[in-house]
Amino acid sequence: MGNSDNSLFSKLLSLISYHPPNKNNFVLPENEPSSGKKKLNRRWHPQKPKKLNRQWHPQNSKKEPEGKNILPSAATSQSRQYQQPQQSQEGPCPPNTPAGGNRAPIAPPSTDISPAITDNFQRIYAEFDISINSDIIIQQFKINNQVDAFLVFIGNMADRKYIQSAILRPIRTARFTKQSARTITVDNLAADILTAHSTSATCKYSHVINAVLTGKTALFVDGSNSALLIETQGYAKREIEKPSTEATLRGSFEGFTETVSTNVTQIRRLVKNKQLIHETMTIGRTSPTAVSILYLKNIANPAVVREVKRRLQSIKTDALGGNGFTEQLIEDHPMMLFPQILTTERPDRTAFNILEGKVAILTEGSPFALIVPVSFVSMFQTAEEYQLRWPYATPLRLIRLIAYLLATFLPAFYLGATNYHQELLPTDLIIAIGRDREGVPFPTLVEIILLEVSWELIREAGIRVPGVIGSTLGIIGALILGQAAVAAKIVSPIMVIIVAVTGLGNFAIPNYNFAFALRLLRFFFLIMASIAGFFGISIGMLIVMAGTARIKSFGIPFMAPLWPKAASDRDLLVRGLLWKQEKRPDYVNPLQRQRQPKISRGWVKGSPPKGYKE
Repeated sequence: MGNSDNSLFSKLLSLISYHPPNKNNFVLPENEPSSGKKKLNRRWHPQKPKKLNRQWHPQNSKKEPEGKNILPSAATSQSRQYQQPQQSQEGPCPPNTPAGGNRAPIAPPSTDISPAITDNFQRIYAEFDISINSDIIIQQFKINNQVDAFLVFIGNMADRKYIQSAILRPIRTARFTKQSARTITVDNLAADILTAHSTSATCKYSHVINAVLTGKTALFVDGSNSALLIETQGYAKREIEKPSTEATLRGSFEGFTETVSTNVTQIRRLVKNKQLIHETMTIGRTSPTAVSILYLKNIANPAVVREVKRRLQSIKTDALGGNGFTEQLIEDHPMMLFPQILTTERPDRTAFNILEGKVAILTEGSPFALIVPVSFVSMFQTAEEYQLRWPYATPLRLIRLIAYLLATFLPAFYLGATNYHQELLPTDLIIAIGRDREGVPFPTLVEIILLEVSWELIREAGIRVPGVIGSTLGIIGALILGQAAVAAKIVSPIMVIIVAVTGLGNFAIPNYNFAFALRLLRFFFLIMASIAGFFGISIGMLIVMAGTARIKSFGIPFMAPLWPKAASDRDLLVRGLLWKQEKRPDYVNPLQRQRQPKISRGWVKGSPPKGYKE
């Protein structure tokens, strides 16, 4: 009997026991790697990140000189094994073959430009599908009635008048001997004949295709194994206008446009320094997009610059639809609510951040710039307050800090006080709240959520409706909806006031992404207040503070210089006097900390302190 029980128990145990599947029995789909690891389009980011210990400031360990790398290098990092992207370097083009001479046949799959003009013509004709592409133009002509040549460009993106005056007319009016015409190359034309202001030679078909797609013109000459790329962009562009999301009453009224070259020009007008570096790279396999990086070589930390370039170069995607795509692909903590990259459409604000030692990123097709690294305090700063005197600018920043507290905690504070801590409120106020809530069928939490959702609907509708109707809809819609809700006894009057003040506080936050994060945090604190009152709000604050303390922006703690504490800064929660801000922010760790001498106002009477040197 005992043996039968044991055997029955063994059978039951075998039925419920878990047997891990044999991976050899699975059939992987085609074109899938056998390792089972998911490919990352953000190559700089590890699939399983380990705990980071980035020494962002030299005070944490040994004494190091200012400007030393604040990020671990790819070779020494133990937490993230970054792979440096491999850049293909184009070698020198093979020697040219004279027009009409003997040529070696070029294989169809070759990526190099052939000296034979017919091979190049057929290749370009096939690559651009000229037979069905109506706006791709190939213009054939002869140089000195001897050497065949042709131009290829997009008719709607290139300036045809410029092509005629800077390329075709100089070539047709030039005089060559029979011998010199046979040995002419695109390099000779660019140096001696053409009047175009910007040209470059390439021997790769891929470079020609990408250049033509951006509005350039490619010139092919028989016997030349390279093509000449000429700047001929002539498509319509938006003119410089006032910033729409960062309007000011004092300061510059110029905003960025969708053209990177125009935006770079605006920055160079404000930062007139030979150390201002402008680097360009292309991201995207299906639709390459130009991305520019700007920084001051003698001020910006080299480690931050290398990290920015490494992350951008490692992106593998089909296309970048704007700087929002760029931001999401290079940020440190995608799952965190708070933004780790500053977004601005003002050239003056971008230039000011570059002068502080930060890096600006511009994306083709986007009228915004990305600034890295940033801190929590940066989200409250505006370009206008630096144009105002200290007695005016400081109260404005304090008002924005108060608006931050109202937008985040006011509904939760009201809910906790009325449901759990009535003893904290005056008796008359408690009686007034109870009288106003008489007849309201919903609890306080549901009442707040109804009004908050209604407010968000009105705000979203006002943004989507075009023109003046949108702003009118937001004002009138809020008034009518609030009055009707109070009259119908759906909500109480004081609740309408609280939600309205909360919305105004959210509008006072200058950074849109940061304001959006506060809108989401408001609902989180509402739930915590409904569970445990002020104690729940305190627990929620601890959770948010613990998560925020982990956030880093390109190796810089997001809460710096508040935590960890850095050197004294006169531009934190209070905007100090401009003539006392002698140093750049310490948390950025710039190469040059000193921004201006201690006695910056030379007209003031008095002498510098003893032993002081500029």
